[in-house]
Amino acid sequence: MIEELRSINKKLLKVYKDDKIIYRRHKLIEKILNEKDAFLKMDVEMSFAVLKDLGIKEEYLEKVYMELI
Repeated sequence: MIEELRSINKKLLKVYKDDKIIYRRHKLIEKILNEKDAFLKMDVEMSFAVLKDLGIKEEYLEKVYMELI
């Protein structure tokens, strides 16, 4: 699952390369996704925010989160 999220984020970095604010957000997400056990270290709200930024639909947030932890 984490590899899929990294791939999604990589694509989003390309899409938003000209939008500095969104691009910086996704560079931060890239660092988070590369950190070992990142989702275990974050609270649920922050984890859900990251997943939403990656385009995960609201109805799948909990399922994806549970797979990550």
